[in-house]
Amino acid sequence: VLALVVNTILCLSYIFLISCRKSELLGYHNAIASIGQSPMSYLESSMWLNTIMNNVWRVNDNTKSDSFGGLEPYLASFAAASLVESLSGSYKKPNGVAHVSFNSFTLGKTPPILRGITVLKVDRDLSVVYMTIDVGVLMEAELLLDVSPSSLDYKMVPTTTLSINSLDAELQLDVSVKSIPTYPYISNVNVSLTHEIPDFSLRIEPRSQK
Repeated sequence: VLALVVNTILCLSYIFLISCRKSELLGYHNAIASIGQSPMSYLESSMWLNTIMNNVWRVNDNTKSDSFGGLEPYLASFAAASLVESLSGSYKKPNGVAHVSFNSFTLGKTPPILRGITVLKVDRDLSVVYMTIDVGVLMEAELLLDVSPSSLDYKMVPTTTLSINSLDAELQLDVSVKSIPTYPYISNVNVSLTHEIPDFSLRIEPRSQK
Protein backbone atom coordinates (compact mmCIF):
# COMPACT_ATOMS: atom_id res chain seq x y z
CA VAL A 1 0.00 0.00 0.00
CA LEU A 2 2.80 2.40 0.89
CA ALA A 3 4.49 1.75 -2.44
CA LEU A 4 1.21 2.46 -4.26
CA VAL A 5 0.80 5.76 -2.42
CA VAL A 6 4.39 6.79 -3.20
CA ASN A 7 3.97 5.93 -6.89
CA THR A 8 0.70 7.86 -7.03
CA ILE A 9 2.33 10.92 -5.47
CA LEU A 10 5.27 10.71 -7.89
CA CYS A 11 2.93 10.43 -10.87
CA LEU A 12 0.85 13.39 -9.72
CA SER A 13 4.04 15.44 -9.16
CA TYR A 14 5.28 14.60 -12.65
CA ILE A 15 1.92 15.54 -14.20
CA PHE A 16 1.95 18.81 -12.24
CA LEU A 17 5.49 19.67 -13.40
CA ILE A 18 4.62 18.89 -17.04
CA SER A 19 1.50 21.06 -16.78
CA CYS A 20 3.50 23.96 -15.31
CA ARG A 21 6.12 23.56 -18.04
CA LYS A 22 3.50 23.58 -20.79
CA SER A 23 1.86 26.67 -19.28
CA GLU A 24 5.23 28.41 -19.09
CA LEU A 25 6.06 27.65 -22.72
CA LEU A 26 2.59 28.64 -23.89
CA GLY A 27 2.86 31.95 -22.08
CA TYR A 28 6.28 32.55 -23.60
CA HIS A 29 5.05 31.81 -27.13
CA ASN A 30 1.99 34.02 -26.61
CA ALA A 31 4.25 36.85 -25.44
CA ILE A 32 6.38 36.52 -28.59
CA ALA A 33 3.27 36.40 -30.79
CA SER A 34 1.92 39.58 -29.20
CA ILE A 35 5.04 41.61 -29.99
CA GLY A 36 4.28 44.20 -32.62
CA GLN A 37 0.52 43.65 -32.38
CA SER A 38 -0.01 46.52 -29.95
CA PRO A 39 1.23 50.14 -29.74
CA MET A 40 3.60 49.10 -26.95
CA SER A 41 7.28 48.54 -27.70
CA TYR A 42 9.48 45.93 -26.06
CA LEU A 43 13.00 46.70 -24.88
CA GLU A 44 15.32 43.75 -24.58
CA SER A 45 18.68 43.60 -22.87
CA SER A 46 21.43 43.09 -25.43
CA MET A 47 24.14 41.82 -23.09
CA TRP A 48 24.13 38.45 -24.85
CA LEU A 49 24.62 40.13 -28.24
CA ASN A 50 27.45 42.31 -26.90
CA THR A 51 29.17 39.17 -25.62
CA ILE A 52 29.01 37.63 -29.09
CA MET A 53 30.14 40.90 -30.72
CA ASN A 54 33.13 41.10 -28.42
CA ASN A 55 34.20 37.57 -29.35
CA VAL A 56 33.76 37.88 -33.13
CA TRP A 57 35.01 41.47 -33.45
CA ARG A 58 38.64 40.41 -33.87
CA VAL A 59 39.54 36.74 -34.01
CA ASN A 60 43.21 35.77 -33.90
CA ASP A 61 44.54 33.75 -36.81
CA ASN A 62 46.65 31.05 -35.18
CA THR A 63 48.31 30.19 -38.49
CA LYS A 64 49.88 33.64 -38.83
CA SER A 65 51.54 35.89 -36.26
CA ASP A 66 49.99 39.33 -35.71
CA SER A 67 47.09 38.42 -37.98
CA PHE A 68 43.40 38.36 -37.24
CA GLY A 69 40.06 38.04 -38.94
CA GLY A 70 36.52 38.58 -37.72
CA LEU A 71 33.80 41.18 -38.03
CA GLU A 72 35.99 44.28 -37.57
CA PRO A 73 38.32 43.73 -40.56
CA TYR A 74 35.32 42.77 -42.69
CA LEU A 75 33.37 45.94 -41.82
CA ALA A 76 36.52 48.08 -42.07
CA SER A 77 37.31 46.79 -45.56
CA PHE A 78 33.72 47.38 -46.65
CA ALA A 79 33.80 50.96 -45.30
CA ALA A 80 37.24 51.55 -46.84
CA ALA A 81 36.00 50.50 -50.28
CA SER A 82 33.08 52.90 -49.95
CA LEU A 83 35.41 55.74 -48.91
CA VAL A 84 37.78 55.09 -51.81
CA GLU A 85 34.86 55.18 -54.23
CA SER A 86 33.58 58.45 -52.73
CA LEU A 87 37.00 60.11 -52.85
CA SER A 88 37.56 59.04 -56.45
CA GLY A 89 34.41 60.82 -57.56
CA SER A 90 33.48 64.48 -57.72
CA TYR A 91 33.10 66.23 -54.37
CA LYS A 92 33.56 69.67 -52.85
CA LYS A 93 36.94 70.15 -51.20
CA PRO A 94 37.71 72.61 -48.40
CA ASN A 95 39.49 75.83 -49.33
CA GLY A 96 43.22 75.33 -49.63
CA VAL A 97 42.97 71.61 -50.39
CA ALA A 98 43.86 70.28 -53.81
CA HIS A 99 43.59 66.55 -53.33
CA VAL A 100 42.40 64.04 -50.71
CA SER A 101 43.17 60.34 -50.98
CA PHE A 102 42.45 57.35 -48.78
CA ASN A 103 45.30 55.93 -46.72
CA SER A 104 43.85 53.40 -44.25
CA PHE A 105 40.91 52.74 -41.97
CA THR A 106 40.36 50.60 -38.88
CA LEU A 107 37.48 50.33 -36.43
CA GLY A 108 39.86 49.47 -33.60
CA LYS A 109 40.00 46.62 -31.11
CA THR A 110 36.81 47.50 -29.23
CA PRO A 111 33.36 46.95 -30.76
CA PRO A 112 30.49 49.39 -30.27
CA ILE A 113 28.11 48.71 -27.38
CA LEU A 114 24.52 47.79 -28.19
CA ARG A 115 22.66 49.34 -25.26
CA GLY A 116 19.24 47.98 -26.08
CA ILE A 117 17.03 46.56 -28.82
CA THR A 118 13.43 47.72 -29.03
CA VAL A 119 10.97 45.75 -31.17
CA LEU A 120 8.49 48.24 -32.60
CA LYS A 121 6.36 46.26 -35.00
CA VAL A 122 5.99 42.87 -36.62
CA ASP A 123 4.38 42.76 -40.06
CA ARG A 124 3.45 39.10 -40.37
CA ASP A 125 1.94 39.52 -43.86
CA LEU A 126 5.24 40.83 -45.25
CA SER A 127 7.40 38.82 -42.79
CA VAL A 128 9.22 41.95 -41.61
CA VAL A 129 10.33 42.85 -38.08
CA TYR A 130 10.94 46.53 -37.29
CA MET A 131 13.13 47.58 -34.38
CA THR A 132 15.41 50.31 -33.07
CA ILE A 133 18.87 49.69 -31.66
CA ASP A 134 20.60 52.11 -29.29
CA VAL A 135 24.34 52.08 -29.93
CA GLY A 136 27.10 53.57 -27.82
CA VAL A 137 30.29 54.24 -29.79
CA LEU A 138 33.55 54.93 -27.95
CA MET A 139 36.06 53.31 -30.24
CA GLU A 140 39.69 53.30 -31.28
CA ALA A 141 38.56 53.78 -34.87
CA GLU A 142 41.01 55.70 -37.02
CA LEU A 143 40.75 57.03 -40.57
CA LEU A 144 43.96 58.20 -42.26
CA LEU A 145 43.66 60.57 -45.21
CA ASP A 146 46.49 61.93 -47.35
CA VAL A 147 45.81 65.62 -47.98
CA SER A 148 47.69 67.82 -50.48
CA PRO A 149 47.42 71.62 -50.34
CA SER A 150 46.24 73.67 -53.31
CA SER A 151 48.67 73.73 -56.20
CA LEU A 152 48.67 73.55 -59.97
CA ASP A 153 50.31 70.18 -59.55
CA TYR A 154 49.42 68.72 -56.15
CA LYS A 155 51.66 65.71 -56.74
CA MET A 156 54.72 67.94 -56.39
CA VAL A 157 53.61 69.33 -53.03
CA PRO A 158 54.31 67.52 -49.73
CA THR A 159 51.34 65.56 -48.51
CA THR A 160 50.06 65.63 -44.93
CA THR A 161 48.48 62.53 -43.43
CA LEU A 162 45.50 63.49 -41.27
CA SER A 163 44.26 61.17 -38.56
CA ILE A 164 40.55 61.22 -37.72
CA ASN A 165 40.16 59.26 -34.50
CA SER A 166 38.66 59.01 -30.98
CA LEU A 167 35.08 58.69 -32.17
CA ASP A 168 32.53 59.18 -29.37
CA ALA A 169 28.86 59.01 -30.36
CA GLU A 170 25.41 57.93 -29.28
CA LEU A 171 23.41 56.50 -32.18
CA GLN A 172 19.93 55.18 -32.65
CA LEU A 173 19.43 52.90 -35.62
CA ASP A 174 16.21 51.93 -37.38
CA VAL A 175 16.47 48.29 -38.44
CA SER A 176 14.11 46.12 -40.45
CA VAL A 177 14.64 42.41 -41.04
CA LYS A 178 12.73 40.54 -43.75
CA SER A 179 12.49 36.77 -43.57
CA ILE A 180 11.99 34.24 -46.37
CA PRO A 181 10.91 30.58 -46.25
CA THR A 182 14.20 29.16 -47.57
CA TYR A 183 17.83 29.22 -46.42
CA PRO A 184 19.36 31.55 -45.21
CA TYR A 185 15.81 32.58 -44.07
CA ILE A 186 16.63 36.31 -44.10
CA SER A 187 16.48 38.11 -47.45
CA ASN A 188 17.67 41.55 -46.37
CA VAL A 189 18.43 43.77 -43.41
CA ASN A 190 17.92 47.53 -43.74
CA VAL A 191 19.77 49.85 -41.35
CA SER A 192 19.44 53.64 -41.17
CA LEU A 193 20.02 56.41 -38.65
CA THR A 194 16.91 57.38 -36.71
CA HIS A 195 18.20 60.95 -36.45
CA GLU A 196 19.95 62.48 -39.45
CA ILE A 197 22.86 63.99 -37.51
CA PRO A 198 23.61 62.23 -34.19
CA ASP A 199 25.63 63.83 -31.41
CA PHE A 200 29.27 62.89 -31.74
CA SER A 201 32.81 64.06 -31.13
CA LEU A 202 36.12 63.14 -32.76
CA ARG A 203 39.70 64.31 -33.06
CA ILE A 204 41.50 65.45 -36.23
CA GLU A 205 45.26 65.77 -36.11
CA PRO A 206 48.26 65.52 -38.46
CA ARG A 207 49.98 62.19 -38.33
CA SER A 208 53.08 62.57 -40.51
CA GLN A 209 54.64 64.34 -43.46
CA LYS A 210 55.55 62.75 -46.78
